[in-house]
Amino acid sequence: LVLGYLRNQRLVGDVSEVASITVDWDAGEDGAGVAAVKTHQGIAEALVATAIGLFAAIPAVLGYNRFSTVVDRVGSHTDTFMEEFSNILQRNLSNKPVKA
Repeated sequence: LVLGYLRNQRLVGDVSEVASITVDWDAGEDGAGVAAVKTHQGIAEALVATAIGLFAAIPAVLGYNRFSTVVDRVGSHTDTFMEEFSNILQRNLSNKPVKA
């Protein structure tokens, strides 16, 4: 759970980094030449696409972590049930007299 939280924090940091780089590139276009402006625009578009991808990835990671936790919990409960049921069957079968 803690590792999942830390991974999600890293994704949020990536989103803010992409946003700040995009703003910096847009601000740098004011005094640049035509080639630099085209380069800046292309990089800015790529960064915006990256930010959109991160906005899609963050909820997916959160959902996966939640689902994984639930599956682990159900698996643990199933294992416990199997052990208890096996013990009950063993006790009941070992206490019955054998019919000849």
